[in-house]
This record gives sequence, C-alpha cells and structure tokens, in this order.
Amino acid sequence: MKKTSKKLLFIVLSIFFVITCGIYAIVITNSARPQTPVNNHLAANNLVRISTSTTEASKKPTVIKAAEFISITAPVSSSKRLLGSKLGPAALYMPEVEALKMLGEPKQRSITHGIGTPEWEYANGLTVAIAGSPKSKYPDAIWKIIATAPSGASTSEGFSLGDSASDFKRIYQNFDLIECAFQCEGYQLGIKDSSGKFLNAVFDDNKKATIIVLSNEILE
Repeated sequence: MKKTSKKLLFIVLSIFFVITCGIYAIVITNSARPQTPVNNHLAANNLVRISTSTTEASKKPTVIKAAEFISITAPVSSSKRLLGSKLGPAALYMPEVEALKMLGEPKQRSITHGIGTPEWEYANGLTVAIAGSPKSKYPDAIWKIIATAPSGASTSEGFSLGDSASDFKRIYQNFDLIECAFQCEGYQLGIKDSSGKFLNAVFDDNKKATIIVLSNEILE
C-alpha cells in the first residue's frame, strides 16, 4: 500500500514539474520576442477626428487639421503646387467688406467653435469664417470656407459637392493626397499646400462629396 502511495505521489509530482517547465518556457519565449514598434506617425494622426460639435446658435463642421491625416500617395514632383483660393463665390483672403458685397448679409452670424472667430452662415449652404486677429497678415478677411448642400460650390480646380472620391483623386493627382486615418465621420480626403491652404472633402457611403472645406489656418 505504501509503495502504491509513493508511486502515485511520484506521478503527480512529475506531472506538476512538466506543467511548470512548460509555462516557464512560454514566458521566456514571449519575453524574448521583439516587440512591434509603435508607429508614432499613425498614432499622432489618430488622435483627433472631424468634429461636428455645435454651438447653441448653429450646427457646422469645424475645419480639419492636416495633422489628423496620413499620406496615401507617394510624393509627387509638383508637391509645391499651390491650391486655388476660391470655393464657390467666396475666396480665402477676401476682406470682410468685399465678402458682404459679394455674398450679401448672412442668414446667421456666430463664432467658429473652439476658436472664436466670426462665422457667417448663408441659406445656400455656404459658411465663411473671418480672421479675427489684428496681427494677421490679412485681418478681417476670410480664412475658412465651408460648402454644404444646397450649395453648388466648386473649388478653383473644379471639384464640386456631389463629385466622387475618384474625381477628387483625378483632379488633384498632381498634389500629395492625404486621408483621415482613424475615427472619421465619413471617408475624407485632403490636401495641404506649402502656403498653408488646406482642402478637405468629406464623402458619404457612396463616396460622393457632402462637405468641402477650404481654409488657411495661418490667417486664423
């Protein structure tokens, strides 16, 4: 009986020893395995998404910054090419007085969410933001233009609301294209040129443009 008990104890201890060695080997292997490096570029671009935060006065999308996007094309030789300044009848750098003459009195006056610069909303779907800093190179001038339906606004290069993502890539094939990387509201493509102008298009599920934003944050 004692021999049987000793034999059984020996078997149990042997099994326990084998299991312990196996667990130890797994831990050692995993700790020795090289860790996948964090892509800091992507991590930085994934921090922020397009905002549709609203003020009490109105609902308007805020401008997207290029830091929220990643490049989707190889750099092109004409990467220093500049974007046009027009979106519909409005244009970046257009003085406030001239904007009123061109666009008329806005349906609603408010401020840019999170920034505080004056913002004018028109019944035709166009919204413009006016630079508020007297230190700006273009004080009291348009620094951001937003086009939504029913506006038929087009960019200087000919991209319009309702156009497809493929149209955007074709029209801007000579620019370095970027796209929203993470947690974006809709598929988004963009371009930022060397002068600071930033063009952003937001597309619906059918890849048709529903929002176009043209801005120059240097003027902000």
